[in-house]
Amino acid sequence: MQTLKLHIKTTLLASVIIVGMLVAALVMTSAGIANLEREDDKALADTQAADLAQHISDMYSPRDSDTLARAANLIKGSRPSIVSLRIWERSGDDLVEKVSAAGSLPALPIPEDAKSLN
Repeated sequence: MQTLKLHIKTTLLASVIIVGMLVAALVMTSAGIANLEREDDKALADTQAADLAQHISDMYSPRDSDTLARAANLIKGSRPSIVSLRIWERSGDDLVEKVSAAGSLPALPIPEDAKSLN
């Protein structure tokens, strides 16, 4: 078997190092873009939650469950990344689920510290 000349070995080694650096840069850039997208989705969800809360507070009491369900389904349907959407109502010291958007996952128990928030 014929041995490789020194300049061919050097070229191959430099090529492998460059490809490795490009792959590492691609992975880091992809992770950064994914974090930016996640933060953007989170900010949009916060804005939609605030808008929904404002819409609900503008409604006359007692609030119609069908109207609340339509609003919840509209918000949930606007973004495929929203898994569940629920509207809760304070009843004394407890929170009671008023409406759940279609296709929402089952509700998890609300922690006590979240119930005490105003």
